[in-house]
Amino acid sequence: MAKPIPTLFPVQGLIELAKLHPIERKWLIVPTYQDGAVLTIAAARAGTGLLDLSPLTIRQLAERLGKLSLEADGKRPLPAGFDRLLIEQVLDAENSTLLPLDPHSTRHDNPAIGDALCRSINTLRLAGTDAVRAASTARSRRARAVAAALSTYEDLLRSGGYFDEADLYLSAILQAPAANVIVAALDDVRLDALPARLLEVLRDHSPAFYRIGLPCSVSGPDVLDEATGLRVPLGTVARQFAESPCLPTEPSMHALGHLYSDKAATFGGLRLMTAATPSDEVRGILHYIQTNRIPLEEAEIAYIRRDPYLSHFSGIQKEEEIDDESTGLALPLTMASGRPLVSTGPGAFLK
Repeated sequence: MAKPIPTLFPVQGLIELAKLHPIERKWLIVPTYQDGAVLTIAAARAGTGLLDLSPLTIRQLAERLGKLSLEADGKRPLPAGFDRLLIEQVLDAENSTLLPLDPHSTRHDNPAIGDALCRSINTLRLAGTDAVRAASTARSRRARAVAAALSTYEDLLRSGGYFDEADLYLSAILQAPAANVIVAALDDVRLDALPARLLEVLRDHSPAFYRIGLPCSVSGPDVLDEATGLRVPLGTVARQFAESPCLPTEPSMHALGHLYSDKAATFGGLRLMTAATPSDEVRGILHYIQTNRIPLEEAEIAYIRRDPYLSHFSGIQKEEEIDDESTGLALPLTMASGRPLVSTGPGAFLK
């Protein structure tokens, strides 16, 4: 029989938040919309009043605080995928400058170059790095080329009257001091530099700021909490706001099947279950495979988006490498990205 897997069930922290601030306006920062929906439903079923509580992802929080101000200035949101089109204009405008990015070609007709440059620019902007700062710190030819591309990209954004995700966070940071709302963030919310800065401003100006999770020690990289076997990865609320008041959630030491809905529906051989968080989804389905002795060559898991699921699968693999006793899992995982959902086993079944 598989060993119980320690996990957090953060609904307990949400219940405590509601008790501390029953009528005040509250924002609950969650990793995904699904997390917020499941947690609020679970708290309501436990008889907890959730008056004036809004579950928000960190992106939804930025939109609530910063979007109106940007639109009032006459700017419009950058349409999905339009950043990649702007990168094509960057490549055309900076062709000679960007040659160090592709030393084997005199033309930037390789789509991979544009894709990589688009990811790099978005990462730099979410890290709070503008063209001036990038240029001042560039030491190599390639770094100077990326800085030049970033400068052109920012010019194209301004000339087109667009704002992207980084602009949204910067605007939200300016508006955050006037929010006057209770804020609580789940420990496993992942943060880039600008989202982290937004939460820092809210922490410094809000009537109360909490994190919901275990009061773990965070003295080392990717810490493993000895009492529970739970990991505290870098770039999360748990690491970056470790000193903030914590509403602890007791770790559940039951098999993760217990975190799924007791009323699992079955439709034509398809079994539907719900879990508290994406992390519980991942651990729960792996636990289900193991406890039901499903042959691994017959097990296939498809997830609808890379984040946050891929990080949870990777995290479980890291835990196994350090200490099998911490997870109770011993499943080899092989991941392949880019496959259409309909070409997977689960997708074909749904089709």
